[in-house]
Amino acid sequence: MPSQEEKTAIVISSAAAIAAAVALLKSKAASAGAPTTDEALMELLVAIAQNSSSELSLTEQILDRMGQSGGMQNGYPPNANTFLTGTLVCTVANQPYNIIPAYQIPDDFSLNLKSHPNNGAGTLIYLGDSAGNCTNLTSAWPLMPNESVVYKIKTTDLIWASTNVAGAVLCYTLEYNG
Repeated sequence: MPSQEEKTAIVISSAAAIAAAVALLKSKAASAGAPTTDEALMELLVAIAQNSSSELSLTEQILDRMGQSGGMQNGYPPNANTFLTGTLVCTVANQPYNIIPAYQIPDDFSLNLKSHPNNGAGTLIYLGDSAGNCTNLTSAWPLMPNESVVYKIKTTDLIWASTNVAGAVLCYTLEYNG
């Protein structure tokens, strides 16, 4: 159900449209001696004023239905009920690794990846969408120590990682409904 502020905003918007129409009529009448308004504009302004109460009712109905269906709960999208953090240790250089097991990521949430801050100077973690792409320097996305990237993807197993230095660590975190 709309808050009092939302209802007030709709009423004020309608009043502003009516005031604009009156001001337009007065200015046209004063400058030309007789009102010569654009009929389409006037019809639009009158329709806005007449429909403001039905728009409020329709808005209330939509918001009520969304609340009943679970589509809107304390914000959109609904918050996840837990989160996960982990690390992926790339024990061998130039070897592809995958985040296992695969975790499903809810719509409008993301997977956050970060090269561990304690990775040595010159250490790079390479990210790709396949085992081949994460080891191919022309298609992989490199992360320096403490650098991060965010992906809006459906599942964690879409990310592959490799490194140029054995023992490099990739950190990840995500929200999910588990």
